[in-house]
Amino acid sequence: MREEARAEALHAFRKFAPWLLIVGALLLAAFRSVRFGGYFPDDAYITIRFAEHLSQGLGIVWNVDGPPVEGSTSFLQTLLYAAAFKLGLSPAISSYAMNTLGLAALVVILYFTIKNLTGRFDVAAALPLAMFFSGVAFTVHLNSGMETLIFLTLISASFLTSLILLNRRTWTAALGLAVVNFFCLLCRPDAAPFIMGQGLVLGIVALRTWLTQANTLFIRQLAVSFAVLVAMGLTFLAWKYSYFGYVLPNSFYVKASDPLAFNGISPVKRFLGDMFWRIGLLVPLLIFVDWRFRDNHVNQVPARIALLVVPVAAFLAYYTTTLHLVGFFNRFEYPTAVFFWIGLSWLLSSGRSTERMQEFAGRALGSTGGRVLVTSVLLCALAVQFEFDRSRHWKWFSGIQILHYEPIAEALARSEAGSDGTLVFDSAGYIPYVSGFSLIDPIGLTDNVLSGREPITPMEREQYIWGSDPDVYLGPVPAASAGAESGRDDPLVQSEYAQNILLQPVIFASYERFMGKMTYDERLEMLHVRMRELRDRWIAVGEIPYPYPSLEEYTHFLYVRRDSPHADRLVDELGRITTRPIENIDFDNLLDGQRQHNRQSLQLLAQER
Repeated sequence: MREEARAEALHAFRKFAPWLLIVGALLLAAFRSVRFGGYFPDDAYITIRFAEHLSQGLGIVWNVDGPPVEGSTSFLQTLLYAAAFKLGLSPAISSYAMNTLGLAALVVILYFTIKNLTGRFDVAAALPLAMFFSGVAFTVHLNSGMETLIFLTLISASFLTSLILLNRRTWTAALGLAVVNFFCLLCRPDAAPFIMGQGLVLGIVALRTWLTQANTLFIRQLAVSFAVLVAMGLTFLAWKYSYFGYVLPNSFYVKASDPLAFNGISPVKRFLGDMFWRIGLLVPLLIFVDWRFRDNHVNQVPARIALLVVPVAAFLAYYTTTLHLVGFFNRFEYPTAVFFWIGLSWLLSSGRSTERMQEFAGRALGSTGGRVLVTSVLLCALAVQFEFDRSRHWKWFSGIQILHYEPIAEALARSEAGSDGTLVFDSAGYIPYVSGFSLIDPIGLTDNVLSGREPITPMEREQYIWGSDPDVYLGPVPAASAGAESGRDDPLVQSEYAQNILLQPVIFASYERFMGKMTYDERLEMLHVRMRELRDRWIAVGEIPYPYPSLEEYTHFLYVRRDSPHADRLVDELGRITTRPIENIDFDNLLDGQRQHNRQSLQLLAQER
């Protein structure tokens, strides 16, 4: 009886232990969300602003009276936010609802994926997934208000559906794959390389089946699946062209229009480096893998491995060719992280790693000692990752919002200019959303002209921006010196600030696609056009230091156009939040006398109002 009870207890442990790991990891993610969440990156508010305008019946427009613009990362998420706003939900509740549902779906998808690959869901399979869920990057993306988790869930669903199609060869799976892949493309168009890699693998398997077995069923199913996907895609693209007047989004021209520059190699290498050291924490288990996979799941192993590897490789190869703007925690590459952990789960479970380690240790330590050793290895891997991630336990995105974006947005809102007022600022997100101002985005994500979809020179960019008669400028450029008509005869241009900040293209990664190709003289000419514009037609309001500059001297200045109908109110409201007049700044020693905002100073300003 005692042996039977012990066997039953061991069976129950093996049944529930995997879920204890998963639930524990999810509870850690929930804890981090409550303690360190609550703030979105600036880019999230781009999608939120588009969605708000759509929910108000204005269409997919950036500015209230502007043309249709496809400037958000995710068309699908724009629609989801708009639907949530129609229901009266706030951006925060909308985001958390979307991501909570997405997370629940992801857990189910990963469970069935592992079951499909290994035939079981044991501790060895659960540990890598627990590592994935408990990583700090997962929590950050869960709380970012962006599409990352939704996209991750969709491409995971695509992988599972492709496995089902590979195994069962049903028409339901074939059509389901087409639908899931279409939603992947709606969520992020850069799913295309992933889907192409997937199609290549399935196509080779289908062709081989036809040639070796004279069976055309799979190749017909695959042809229909991708024909349906192409038909849905072309229908959507036809609608996009009729509505926007173009097919590719602005982000393509801003980030991916110069693929041979391979601007994304460094971020992709960082992502892979982060993945490999985390996987390295499980080396003790990898040592005990039995590379002879289980007989009952040996079929289609090469095809399954190819489905796991080739689409991810194609996706990451594409991202080596793009600019990574606002790429916190490798957000562009991060959705593929799940496939690294799926592969590791498959390997450890099918290779009986925990069982073989326990058997090996049991010879010296006994069965109980073997189980203790395995448990210790599992907990150590999770603990080491947690300890490393602790240095990144803080309220991401809160500082820049509280110390910089909020006071500016609130000052603009108090001017009551609303959408009649226009701001020029490189960060198209929080400030225009909260203030209601129209915004000219020099980077071009939300502007059809500045995106560069039609070739535009740097000087034409300046003419377009200032010819639009904006009301407020926020950025790092000060006005030119009195009487200076070129950068060569302007003493301000010779200052340490201008030479080390304004004329260095590396400081302005967002402008790399055109500024990086300019000579020093061309950059100088473009810079001085803006400096003369600010001197001749604008009122200098003051400095508002940037809280987290890549170089300490980087800062921001506020200017108001003299003949703006809102000039007096804008100067008054914005003047309250600046920290010193621009004329008092020594540009050879900008930090001398600079005063940064902090939470206390902003609270005092609020009390004064």
